[in-house]
Amino acid sequence: MDTDAANFFWFVVPGVVVPAVFVVLAFRSPTSRQVDRWAAACGVTLTASNENLIRSHLGRVRRFRSVAAFPFWWLYPAPLLFGAGFPRALATPTPTLFAYVAGALVAELTVSPAGSPAIKHASLAPRMAQDYEPYWIRVLPWVLLLTAGGVLAVGAEVAPSGQYASAFVTLGAAITVTALSMHVANRIVKRPQRSAETHLLAADDALRATAISMTASVALLSGLTAISAAFSAVAQTWFAGGWAVLFLGVSALCTLALTGAAVACIVRQETWGYRHRHPQPVTAHAA
Repeated sequence: MDTDAANFFWFVVPGVVVPAVFVVLAFRSPTSRQVDRWAAACGVTLTASNENLIRSHLGRVRRFRSVAAFPFWWLYPAPLLFGAGFPRALATPTPTLFAYVAGALVAELTVSPAGSPAIKHASLAPRMAQDYEPYWIRVLPWVLLLTAGGVLAVGAEVAPSGQYASAFVTLGAAITVTALSMHVANRIVKRPQRSAETHLLAADDALRATAISMTASVALLSGLTAISAAFSAVAQTWFAGGWAVLFLGVSALCTLALTGAAVACIVRQETWGYRHRHPQPVTAHAA
């Protein structure tokens, strides 16, 4: 174990202190600026009746995902303290990101529609996941997964065995996470409405859109991870020298751009475009 002062410092600060600060901040209620930005993006008018609901829901998701990610932050700087013997596959941000999004999914799965009226109310128009997100964000993760599968199928004979096996396992995990994300999205859509009051209906609808955009971002991250692993496994065989570097460089830039957008959507609790929002009636129909 390499325990000199410099390595210990660079392990503790990014691996313990910084994530601990993030966890503490996550337990604070969203600021007025954050709530105002979210409301403006989702077309929701903040009122005395819906602001507490919005703060509670957004803050709960932040707490879940931050607490879930906290135990894994230390993995990335671990080689500084434990030396080269520490598994390189674990010394990446991937486990932390996976725990982060898993915490967000669990938060949405365990939402209780507290405060629902004794008589349930709902719009007569059926809700579906596609009502809350653009078509492309629903399709792109599956396109990426199918492309990754095709690349691995074609490159099975030429890819290095170790990289191929790792890419194949990554693809299986990505398909599982994407399917789970779709399941969570369907559960979010089917949640009972919290109230029949117009402003609460608008807030509830917007919170669904935010949650479904989060699940779509998780699916997108899974697809990007799978296709990156697949291309990395075959690039050195399909392309030689500078072409391999160019191909991997362009792929990495595209992947980083989409990954940054997906992570930003999750962190900022935004939507991918609030499509087909259900109109909020003046009086709701009793179910």
